[in-house]
Amino acid sequence: MRKPGEQPPPGLKLALAAPAIRGEYLKISSEMQEALAEAIATRTGTDLERDMYPRILAGAVIAAAQVAVRRWSAADPPVPLGPLLRRALEQLVTACSGRPAGG
Repeated sequence: MRKPGEQPPPGLKLALAAPAIRGEYLKISSEMQEALAEAIATRTGTDLERDMYPRILAGAVIAAAQVAVRRWSAADPPVPLGPLLRRALEQLVTACSGRPAGG
């Protein structure tokens, strides 16, 4: 029995490739990015309309998650999604910290 997140759901590759479905995927990603930016602004005490930081960070987090999902959907053999997401976010933290990867 497979664990949740171990294998992409059927149709995910189609969803990432089909133009009409991809448009919906991008729309939802944009909505998630805006919600995350609002949460970041609230947590950091920044103004979402005047400060770019919340939207920049939210965009980077969403991009990292998208890269992990694409890697997960293409993995052969299948791999769990959780570790890929963690690795993507760890690499984002490394990139933002100015430290070289692995250091």
